[in-house]
Amino acid sequence: MAVLLLGGCAATVQTASSSSSALPSAPSSALPSASPLPSSAACRRTSGLTVTLGREEAGATHRSVRLVFTNTGTAPCRTKGYPGVDALDAGGARVGRAERTLGGYLGGPRVVQPVTIPAGGRVSALVEGSAAPADGSSCTGYAKLLVTAPDDTESTTLPWDTDTCVDLQVHPVEAGGA
Repeated sequence: MAVLLLGGCAATVQTASSSSSALPSAPSSALPSASPLPSSAACRRTSGLTVTLGREEAGATHRSVRLVFTNTGTAPCRTKGYPGVDALDAGGARVGRAERTLGGYLGGPRVVQPVTIPAGGRVSALVEGSAAPADGSSCTGYAKLLVTAPDDTESTTLPWDTDTCVDLQVHPVEAGGA
């Protein structure tokens, strides 16, 4: 399991249209483990890491949305790896968990790298899935995403009204893309 620790991560990331809850990060896919970053350089939620939804894209039956992590603190910080992402229905029940993968159909990096977020800066991670099950059946789209910053335990619920309903993936945090 690829687990990265962000030292001192105890506060809740929250945005104006989000709610928070304490849940462990999603289990990783079969990708190599990464070394934790030094705690002195890690992004700390207590010093202002927030998460919001960025731009959405579509291609064929695929849909994506950017998770935008903003450092609202006064000093640069570093992060590395995959956010945890669960798909929720309108009632808040978990209906899917994003598989952690390197790049996908709509983008994402091909390597996991540490990323420095300057004060006021942003990084992002791409979440994508499909609106069409392989068997041709219909399904109900996700209503929300429960997002956990890399190796944090506090999660933020963000509204995502989409027809995406299967094959959810999350790709590593990367510079830019917000």
